[in-house]
Amino acid sequence: MVPSHSKKGQYFSMDAIIASVIFVLALSLLMSHWFSLRAQNESRSSVLQDDADRLSTLLISPPDPPDWYKNPSSARTAGFALNGSRLGVLNLSAFTGFDNAVISLDPRVNPANYNAARALMATPAEFYIIINTTPMGHPDEQLPLISIGRSPLNAKEIAIMRRGIVIPETGAAQTYYHYGTLTLMLWTNTSAA
Repeated sequence: MVPSHSKKGQYFSMDAIIASVIFVLALSLLMSHWFSLRAQNESRSSVLQDDADRLSTLLISPPDPPDWYKNPSSARTAGFALNGSRLGVLNLSAFTGFDNAVISLDPRVNPANYNAARALMATPAEFYIIINTTPMGHPDEQLPLISIGRSPLNAKEIAIMRRGIVIPETGAAQTYYHYGTLTLMLWTNTSAA
């Protein structure tokens, strides 16, 4: 009787080779994704990005005093939220009227206030804030684009944070809400060491 050779348990069978190839491909995809996430987190954890995260939260919080932007050197905290409101509900009066934050913190109009605001926010970087809204049930057009600070020019390093906001506008009959984003850009003209 001739011994039969069975193919059970063969290491180099076609099934084992295909399974090994699939395993190696899956492992390499997983490692590639892991390393890209790790690199992204390392770049995100720069000092400037941490500062932008901290300041974006500060800016959607209630300030002390409410009109801090008129004299930032004597203010205790910066922010654009309504006093007693939730985080991210901004005060429309901070952006309207003659003596508003847009004019008071314009580095071309009032460089002393701009630099005092940087000191109050404890950042050595330049700042640029953009508030963009869309009307929701509002009879008029959306609020104009609001920009505060110094626009990034020849920036070597920049950190951007976006936060969701609501700006209530009280009309004669009811309150209308503008929903949008507050974008904070912190930037420097010098490279990170």
